[in-house]
Amino acid sequence: MLWATATSPNGKYQVEARAGRRTTLVHVESGWRLDLSSYQIACVSFSPDSRTLATGHDDSTVRIWDCETGGVLSSLKGSEGPLTSLAIDANGRRLAAGSADGSVRVWDLSSGEPIARLPIQDLQEQAVSCVRWSRRGDRLAVSLGRWTDREQASLVIWSPDEGHTSSYAITVPAGAIEWLTNDGSLLLADWDGQGRIWQLAEASPSGWLRLSKDAVSAAAWSPDCRLISPWQREQLGSERL
Repeated sequence: MLWATATSPNGKYQVEARAGRRTTLVHVESGWRLDLSSYQIACVSFSPDSRTLATGHDDSTVRIWDCETGGVLSSLKGSEGPLTSLAIDANGRRLAAGSADGSVRVWDLSSGEPIARLPIQDLQEQAVSCVRWSRRGDRLAVSLGRWTDREQASLVIWSPDEGHTSSYAITVPAGAIEWLTNDGSLLLADWDGQGRIWQLAEASPSGWLRLSKDAVSAAAWSPDCRLISPWQREQLGSERL
């Protein structure tokens, strides 16, 4: 059963995830398929130019793939827990990875060297569910909390270059997050299937939407999504999220 897909920005490549950690890299136009199931991929992120794909694994390794050939270009190490979420910034220069032990690390993709780490103590040992770079690439949004634990959930905004963090308590763990166009608010999808727009300046939600989903563990948002109201579409702007 197909339960999740990720598509490259240019639409040429797609990763399909099926039950049992069965994962396939697909060339959309030709239909060429490469079975990656043996690597037990937990999370993925395409580069902005669609040439490479980053995958996260339970052994704490990040692998960088060539989308055209399906070959592994490099491996990034440094995390300690199983990886749960990856994000490459809009410039394609840095990759962030969140793990089940609550840590977040950032690598320089050109050198393969780790350049920043958000300590576990800052996250109160909550598992990372999602990491996303802001559109300017200067901040990282991190959602924390397991879907099985309804009492501990938080949102952390981290500036890796400055080392500054801001933490917000949220009522329900978020399975997926995305920055909105002005980098001043985020769209959160909760594990219970409810979505909300979170305003950073007010440290509170400004709008809610109900998703046709019992639990959300991954999401990508587009401005023409029929699940949101017209004023929310204006908040999202013209770019695909």
